[in-house]
Amino acid sequence: MSMNRAATTRNGVGPSTVVVAASNFVGYTDATGKVTFTIVGPANPLNAGADKDTDTVTLTCTGCTITAGEGPLTGVSGFMTQASEVLTFAIEYLDTTLAADITTLTQTASTSGLTATTRTVTATSYDQFGDPVSGNAIAFTSVMNLHQGALSATATELFTLAGHGLSVGDDITVLVKGNAVGVTLNEAVALAAGQTFYVETVPSTSTFTLKNSAGSQLNITTAGVEATPMTFTTTSTASASRTTNASGQATYSWSDSETTSAKDTITADPATGANATVVHYRLAASADFITTDSTGASDANLDDNMRLALWDNATNTITVELFDGTVVTHPTTTYQSFTYDDNDQFATGAAMATPNGNQVTMAAFETRLTAICAAPPTCTGLVANDIVYINGWTGLSTAIVRYSTD
Repeated sequence: MSMNRAATTRNGVGPSTVVVAASNFVGYTDATGKVTFTIVGPANPLNAGADKDTDTVTLTCTGCTITAGEGPLTGVSGFMTQASEVLTFAIEYLDTTLAADITTLTQTASTSGLTATTRTVTATSYDQFGDPVSGNAIAFTSVMNLHQGALSATATELFTLAGHGLSVGDDITVLVKGNAVGVTLNEAVALAAGQTFYVETVPSTSTFTLKNSAGSQLNITTAGVEATPMTFTTTSTASASRTTNASGQATYSWSDSETTSAKDTITADPATGANATVVHYRLAASADFITTDSTGASDANLDDNMRLALWDNATNTITVELFDGTVVTHPTTTYQSFTYDDNDQFATGAAMATPNGNQVTMAAFETRLTAICAAPPTCTGLVANDIVYINGWTGLSTAIVRYSTD
C-alpha cells in the first residue's frame, strides 16, 4: 500500500497555496492486514480559515480491497472519500481554541411508524477536531406538514381538512396563507404566514377552529378554496432544551400523539456549532397502488403517483410518499411502508402504460432502488413515479407482492 502526502499552507497571503512538504511512502500489510504510516504535522500551526496548514493524503492499495472504515465524521479533518481502491483525506492543523463545530442527530425509535409512540433523539456535539463537547445547550424542535391544505368559508371560524388528526390544544402554524383573509377576533390581528395558533374546538374529524395564545378566535373574512388553500404545520412535541454531557450527548424523549400521516422533521440546534436534523414518517395503512400519472404533474392533472422516501436495505423495507392529486390543485401527501423478500416479484422500466415493467431479480430491483435513492436510507429528490406499481400487498410475509419501479 502506498501513501502520497502533500502538505500545503496559504500563509494568509493571496489565493495561492504553497507546498511545504511532500512525501511518498510504501508499506506492506502485516499479519492482520494493517499498514501504519506516521505523519508529522507542523510544530507551530497557523490560524483558522485561509491561514492554516493542510495535509492532503492519498492511500492506494494495489491488488487488495481498501475501505474508509470507521473514519471521522463528515466535515471533520481526516474524513475519507473513496474512489475505487483509492482513499483521500485531509488533515488540518489549526492554532485555534477548541469549540463546538459539528452536531449529529440520531433517533432510537423507528424512522417511521403507523401509531403514536414514545420517540427519543440524541444529539452529539463535536469540536472542529471531532472530539465530543460537553456543556453545549441543544434546542430540539419539530415541524410536521399536514397532509393537505385546509379550506375555509367566509365569515366563519370553521376550517375543513379531512382526517386532520388534530386535538384541542394542538399547536398549528400557517405555512402558506393562500388567498384566505382573516383576523383574530377581539385583537384585530391580520392573518399571515408564520403565525401560530392553537386548536380551539374539533367538531368532527374533518373540521376544527383555531385561536391564538391569548384565546382570540381566528375568523375568516375571505375564503380559502381548493385552488389556493391554507397550508399548516404542526409539531409532534413542544420545543425543548437539553445540555450535552461529558460524552457530548444530549437526549430528548417525548410521547408522540400525532396520528395523521405526515413527515416530521426534528432539528437539534446547538448554542454553538451547526445544527442537524432527522426525519420520522407517521404512516398511513399500506395498500396496493398503480400510478395514474404519465407526466409527473399530479397536482394539475387529477393523477396519483408514488415517490421513494426511505429505503432500508438491511430490512428490505421501502417507505413511499403517496401524492394524491385527485382534486386538482388540492393534493394530499401521505406515507406508506412495505417490506419485501425474495419470494416477491420485481420489475424495472415500468410506466403508467406498462405497470408490470420488465421482470428482474431482487438484486436488480435493489440496484434500481440504489440509483433512485442515491443516499440510503434517506432518499432525496422524490421523483414522481419512481415507484409505479405495487400489487398483492396483504401485510403478511407469505403474500407474493409485485413491485415495479420506473
